[in-house]
This record gives sequence, structure tokens and C-alpha cells, in this order.
Amino acid sequence: MSGWIRRGALCALVIASSLLSLAACGQQAGKDHGVGSTGPTQGVVVEVGAPSYAPTDTIKVTVRNQLGASIIATDHQTSCTIVQLQMQVNGAWQNEGGCALGIATRQVTLAAGSNTPVSLSPGAGQMKANPWPAGSYRVVFTYRASAAATASDTTMSAPFTIG
Repeated sequence: MSGWIRRGALCALVIASSLLSLAACGQQAGKDHGVGSTGPTQGVVVEVGAPSYAPTDTIKVTVRNQLGASIIATDHQTSCTIVQLQMQVNGAWQNEGGCALGIATRQVTLAAGSNTPVSLSPGAGQMKANPWPAGSYRVVFTYRASAAATASDTTMSAPFTIG
């Protein structure tokens, strides 16, 4: 019995360290033309168009699929897009802006090597248009390797400010 427990613990340790390594892959400083997780040459990268925005600005985001295969994401995130805007509140990240359109969530395919522009407008997809609250933000993108895949991967932009 103790052999099974040790093997299970070892497997859990290997899986956890692999996941931590993958999570760390996509987060580095931004490029000159934007702020984002420039990441490795192969991977999924989220770039934000500027290091700061005004509360009424539309946030420009680019999702770069640098993998050799298509990936699948779902809409119905912030402003009814494929990305989720998060604001840092008391040291924790909370989702901002949602999608209140009342339509079914759709799967969106991002082709290998594609650069997908996304615009996050304050109040888009909401019942009432309110400006973004001032603070520190990031953009999170969650995707799967295929429509049948049950596991997903997440990458995020470098932090930026709204104020």
C-alpha cells in the first residue's frame, strides 16, 4: 500500500512541476509596440496595445497563436470576447466586464500562426455602459488544443493601468 502512495505522490509532484513550468513560459516583459507576454517563440501570447488607458478607452489586445496547430477558445468573456479582463483588488485578481447578451457561448478557432485582435470597450456586452475603474489590470486568455480536449491552458498579459 505504501508503494502506491509513494508512486501517487511522485506522479502528483511531476505533474505539478510540469504545470508550473508551463505557466511560467508565457509571461515576460512587453515589446516596444505593446505590453504583453512576449513568451517563447512557440506558444500563445497575449499583448495589450499600451501600458496605460483612460477609464473610457477601448483596450486593444492581440492574441498570438505561435503554436504549430489551431487552438479553441470560447467567447462570452469581457465585452463578449475571447479574453477576460481582470483588475487587481486587495492583492487578488477579479474579473471585470462580462457578457450579458443572452446568447449561447460560441467556440472560436484561432489558426496556427494567427494574430487575433480583440477590443475591450467599457460597457460592451453589458446592460449599462460604465467606464473601467482606475487600477492595475491584466488580460487573461484560456484555450484548449482541440474541441474535444478537456484540459485547458491559460496565458495572460503583463499588467497595465487604467486611470
